[in-house]
Amino acid sequence: MDQLAHQQFVDWSFILARIPTRRLRHFSDNSICADELAWHQNRSIESNLLELIWQCRDRFTFAHRLLRPRTRMPEILGDRSAIVLDGFYLGWSRICTTYRRLLFDAQVDMFANQRDRELRRWRTFIEKECFSRFSSDPEHVRCALETARVMPEPTQRCRITIDELIDDIIQDLEERYAYRTPTYA
Repeated sequence: MDQLAHQQFVDWSFILARIPTRRLRHFSDNSICADELAWHQNRSIESNLLELIWQCRDRFTFAHRLLRPRTRMPEILGDRSAIVLDGFYLGWSRICTTYRRLLFDAQVDMFANQRDRELRRWRTFIEKECFSRFSSDPEHVRCALETARVMPEPTQRCRITIDELIDDIIQDLEERYAYRTPTYA
């Protein structure tokens, strides 16, 4: 008798498992925590830094064509595989940590997708704060290209300039958002 009951249950569960159902969603499915944001930041670090270097390269190329239209550009400027990002990782991770500490909002929004909102805020921060800072000054552009070893003869002065620029970005963030209660330590 037990075996018959077991067979009936197995057959019934097999039938139920094949019925297509809609996945029930909970409002926290679209939430994001600071550790998950850190994972997204680390996952996209290379693509973000490559985009930064490429924007600096475009700015340098435009200025070079404007000021010296008859001279040739260095061949290495057009080669994406020649970009070395080692000089940017430490500073970029400091920017990511500061962003999470000061600007990450762990509050779950009942009607909006918090994950998309926070990732969109991070992307906006990168574009408006970081990329614009690097490309605003020709010295920063040149130093970023030299640090990425795309320009010939990188100097120690450029390494210091990049570190100072990253320190300025972090200091500006801390001054602007010091009044906020930190949500992630």
